[in-house]
Amino acid sequence: MLDTLSNVKARLGITTADQDTFLTQQITMISDVIEAYCRRKFLSAQYLQTFYFDQNKPSRKFPLYHYPVTAVDHIALDGENLDADEFRVHKPTGYILSTQNGPTFFWAQETEVQYTAGYATCPTPILAVLDALVGERYAKK
Repeated sequence: MLDTLSNVKARLGITTADQDTFLTQQITMISDVIEAYCRRKFLSAQYLQTFYFDQNKPSRKFPLYHYPVTAVDHIALDGENLDADEFRVHKPTGYILSTQNGPTFFWAQETEVQYTAGYATCPTPILAVLDALVGERYAKK
């Protein structure tokens, strides 16, 4: 869920508990729909992402699927961990850049990245959409 039942109820001005089950179901479902539509998770979580060799795209950088990145636990090229000084992370966009000369990452058969990404709290515009959709369904109930 992108936010708690109590937070959504407070923003919508709902003070009774008689529809809590319905509201919880709507918050869960609409949260899933928002993340599916945006093709991303918003709240912080750990991820393990694996890239495989691609002859057509040698590169010193590659994008992680989830962002903003808060920490990179490890990067391994063909099972060998890189030292922290061998790469840089652009945390807001989730791009990993090799500090080594040449197309480091995609010359490996397998590049594995374990990292943490996402927001500590859901961004306000996303919460506004969640509230609008939950509020609309609550009004119809």
